Parts: sequence; structure tokens; C-alpha cells
Amino acid sequence: MADVYKVVQIWIFHLKTHRDMFDDEEEEDKPEMSLISALLCFGVDYDLDLNIERCLVDSIDGLCTSMGLSWTFTGLIILPVVGRAVEHI
Repeated sequence: MADVYKVVQIWIFHLKTHRDMFDDEEEEDKPEMSLISALLCFGVDYDLDLNIERCLVDSIDGLCTSMGLSWTFTGLIILPVVGRAVEHI
């Protein structure tokens, strides 16, 4: 119950007694990119990502046969690791 009193005291401090300390005096930032530019960049990025993923999926057959890996191992281990690596790059 003491924690509830602390929370109420913090709310009173923030919202009533010292409101001016916590007001945002900064003006709102204008977007750096127009909506059309953002949608165009999103579309190009989506298309590139889709084509790269298709190449990855198409190369799985060759990888499994040449390396002697099972489909299960490739699907459960190799693909998530490769997918995350590309995502972080």
C-alpha cells in the first residue's frame, strides 16, 4: 500500500505542483521527408527485400544437396541465422 502512496505523490508532483518543469517547450519537428518520398522509398525497399528473399529461397535446394544438409536443419537453424544477420546489416 505504501507503493501506491508513492505513485500518487509522484503524480501530484508532476501534474500539479511542478508542472512547468515537465512541460515540453520545444516546437514540434517538421518531417524531414515528404509522404510521397517516404512511400516511394518504402516501395523500393520492399521490392529489393522481396527479390533478395526469393534468391535466398531459390538457393536452398542447391545448398541442401551440395552440403548434404537436411531440409529440417536448414529451415530451423540456417535460415533464421542468415535472416537475422541480413536484417542487422
